[in-house]
Amino acid sequence: MTDSDCIIGEGTFGLVRKAMRAPSNRCVAVKTTKESTTTEAFKAILVELKIVMYVGYHPNIVEFFGAITTNIRNRKLWIQFHGSLIECASEMSV
Repeated sequence: MTDSDCIIGEGTFGLVRKAMRAPSNRCVAVKTTKESTTTEAFKAILVELKIVMYVGYHPNIVEFFGAITTNIRNRKLWIQFHGSLIECASEMSV
């Protein structure tokens, strides 16, 4: 479940929101595409997704949990991460 008011980052391709992963209530980051995402930008996001899926665990990469691609034809994508990104964002907001 994402907190739509808790945007912890924004880039060319999309927004990153803080969320709680059920049932563990673990804090995660959910990267979503923007409405204005171009086809080229969306392809770049898909390349990023393929890379994190292929690499798996690595100590220098934010941990990847999964992605929701059910509405991929409309360039909608949710990618879920956990790691130092969340910890840093939490510390910055204090």
